[in-house]
Amino acid sequence: MTIKTPFEAYGLPSLDHTVPPCYIRIALVFPVPKVSSGVEYLQRGAALLASEFPFVTGYVTPVRDPNARKGALQIEPIASSDDDHASILNVKHHSASCHSQSTVAEEQYLPLPFAPHPHKPAAIFRLQANAMSDGVILGAVFNHQAIDGTGAGALLRDFARCCMLAAEGTAPSAGTFEMDHELQMAGRALLSSKGLGASLPRPNIDHSAEFPVVAPLPADWETITSALEQAAESLRFQRFLLPAKGIETLTNACNDLLQRSYELSEDQPWVSKNDVVVSLLWMCFTRARRDTASATPGQNGTPSTSGICMAVNVRGRTAPPIPAAYVGNAFVMLRQNVSMDVILGDHAPSSGERCIQKHSSTVQTLSHMAYAIRRKLHSIDDTFVRSAISYLEGVSDLSAIAMGQSDFNISCLQDLSFCTTDYGGDLGVPADIRMPKGMIDGQFYVLPRKRHHGDGDAFWEVEATLCPESMERLCADGVLSSYSCRVPK
Repeated sequence: MTIKTPFEAYGLPSLDHTVPPCYIRIALVFPVPKVSSGVEYLQRGAALLASEFPFVTGYVTPVRDPNARKGALQIEPIASSDDDHASILNVKHHSASCHSQSTVAEEQYLPLPFAPHPHKPAAIFRLQANAMSDGVILGAVFNHQAIDGTGAGALLRDFARCCMLAAEGTAPSAGTFEMDHELQMAGRALLSSKGLGASLPRPNIDHSAEFPVVAPLPADWETITSALEQAAESLRFQRFLLPAKGIETLTNACNDLLQRSYELSEDQPWVSKNDVVVSLLWMCFTRARRDTASATPGQNGTPSTSGICMAVNVRGRTAPPIPAAYVGNAFVMLRQNVSMDVILGDHAPSSGERCIQKHSSTVQTLSHMAYAIRRKLHSIDDTFVRSAISYLEGVSDLSAIAMGQSDFNISCLQDLSFCTTDYGGDLGVPADIRMPKGMIDGQFYVLPRKRHHGDGDAFWEVEATLCPESMERLCADGVLSSYSCRVPK
């Protein structure tokens, strides 16, 4: 599929520059009887997508305007003579079944590696249709310096609409797609110094921990990525299933305890199921990382707190709101610390505890941690987002700004529609989603929800990447085992 429609280059907002050069990568599994038809629909859908939204064919490149801020990036079209890169979808044929027992998205099914070179043009979106013996595996990559998880969901939904139109043989009409061109422009304008980042009197919020200043990326990028890949080879990957009914029961117990604890207060404490799932993983991870037999927290160099870093979508948190279908980065990192005494102290739950009573030490700990997350989420409001954008707009060198990390890093993708979108024709709805093994010790993902036929088969899926010793202790944790089961590799 040759790209014929150019587009005008546009600059990326400051928030995009906080993300390092990397790709969000997923693989969607479609068991289909007619593999060739499925591949054909994907090819025709990709051609229509590129025609309707030419920016998806673009590349992240440095801004060459001498008046631009140092390190500024932009999206620009491909060179017309570069025929080798004039496609957003390539096709590969495999003899294996799409029903692989592996829970990991293998590199051979993905169109691009994890880390693009920061000093070379990097495609913002690419697809690979893998024709298997009994289905199709669609590999998709999104340049995280131009697209976040929510934006990737909007992009894939419009791609699915393109595939459905191709299967039906019909043309798009007004209102068919989410990624309206004007909405994208409006989103970028809001994330600028003339939008939400306008200089207005606001509370003094320190953003230095969220967006630390770092050294510019080295020119010898291949050496850096090679070292990162070698370090990642020693990490262990595991997928866990958490039945939804058990999580609902645990959440109700936490909310009951919180309401009893605050019954004389004007506050109306409440935590969501997501808050509780994240807290459960955070608690068990912290115990796995720091053996309870080690030194007392805060002594002999042992950390006195455990920190979480979680991406928070800010669409809908500002006035005026950032468009829901804006594909660029519109998230900030929630950063929260909890005392290690809460997790590992004398009154903390034991890693061998399995029977969870209504007001057990596990429920008390999870209530404390989940409510800390909930309060922090409430603080990420219009004022906070405006302050963060204003801070980033004042950075003189965009290549030296980053997004801070913590001990426990988690991305919650369960509300993204990767696994519930209908691609039409022989493809239908994906049967499964696979992600590559994580590259960072302490990285967790809550995977997108799948389409279920009833409440009985609903569950939360979590992927974790840890060093072998921590993973062994995590898998042996009695509390986590009470609410989950491991998926064989």
